[in-house]
Amino acid sequence: MGTLFAFTISANDLFPHLQDVSRFHHIQETQPQQIEGILNIGIQPVVVDEDSHPIACDLNPGDYLKVTVSDNGQGIAPDVIGRIFDPYFTTKEIGKGTGMGLSVAHGIVKSHDGVISVESELGKGTSCSVFFPVIEKQAVTNRNEG
Repeated sequence: MGTLFAFTISANDLFPHLQDVSRFHHIQETQPQQIEGILNIGIQPVVVDEDSHPIACDLNPGDYLKVTVSDNGQGIAPDVIGRIFDPYFTTKEIGKGTGMGLSVAHGIVKSHDGVISVESELGKGTSCSVFFPVIEKQAVTNRNEG
């Protein structure tokens, strides 16, 4: 199975298009910073079985959709990466963040029987992959038509 969807965009190209979004304004106001770099976003089908990647040990065998977002940013320190999904954990100074964003994201993914995997290297960037189980449903037709 190949990649279903992938693209690369620079942060400078992405964020100006979000200027009308009120939440982006809030982020800009509370956490002003230089935005630059490259985001790679991809979606691909993945089959998990006994011989799969170690992340698959947290997944039941089956078909998944893997959504990956990678950047070429500063990366996450090894002593921090193990705590990024902990509620209220933040590396920001007081008043600059709640530490709830990744914890909430982790909870949402888990509630859908998915898993988040994060790999990072200082000075090279971070890659986050979210695995969602594929759910096959048949189309419902309206039997009252006709």
